[in-house]
Amino acid sequence: MGSIGSSSPPHVVIFPYMAQGHTIPLTDLSKALAQRSLKVTIITTPANAPFILSKTSIHPTISLSIIPFPKVSELPEGCENVNHLPSPDLILPFLHAIKQLQQAFEDVLKEMCNSRNGWHRLCPQLQQAFNHI
Repeated sequence: MGSIGSSSPPHVVIFPYMAQGHTIPLTDLSKALAQRSLKVTIITTPANAPFILSKTSIHPTISLSIIPFPKVSELPEGCENVNHLPSPDLILPFLHAIKQLQQAFEDVLKEMCNSRNGWHRLCPQLQQAFNHI
């Protein structure tokens, strides 16, 4: 987040659930925040990135951070969105795969804490949140 007295705009991180019904409103929120001069980073997976980029590419203050989707034997290759599940029976393996994203998500946030001005103030709260998960 931008620090008091700095010229850095506030920075919002969004990690949408991998379903278009969740992603679409969060890309709309991202655009609204960007129009108000906030910097937005959307964390997503490789197969979801093109859809998000198609919705946000005209906003230079919106960026993507792409984390790898875990390989799960029950899921087809590249199936990284609920809307692409070939069967409703695969929702549990999909949810297990999502749970495996935690470390990559934490790594992105830690990188942000280490590299962006003002993020160091937020990082202790993030660490406390991670400890409770």
